[in-house]
Amino acid sequence: MTSIFKMEEGLPIQLPRAKSGTDTQRQQIMHIWADRFNRISINDKLARVEHIQGIVASMLEENRAIIVAFNVDQRAKYKLVSEIMDQLKEANAINVTFTSLYESKP
Repeated sequence: MTSIFKMEEGLPIQLPRAKSGTDTQRQQIMHIWADRFNRISINDKLARVEHIQGIVASMLEENRAIIVAFNVDQRAKYKLVSEIMDQLKEANAINVTFTSLYESKP
């Protein structure tokens, strides 16, 4: 399953392309951004990788239906992506999507 999200401010990143998608309610989404300079933001606030688990777990306590939209620059280092995914796993985030740009065919 993929979703189409309205782009938030986040960090300036270049997303990979997607072929299709669906809509999801905006208040059900938590955006995590990771750029090629190892910067991370969660809902437009800068964060350190070691704080992600606590932030996400706290938000999930308020609403278990939250979807984590993971927006990763295509030039980001895999190590950063792996560390963020480990933090999401520790927070028991089970609704995680990787965001990409939608490419429509003419």
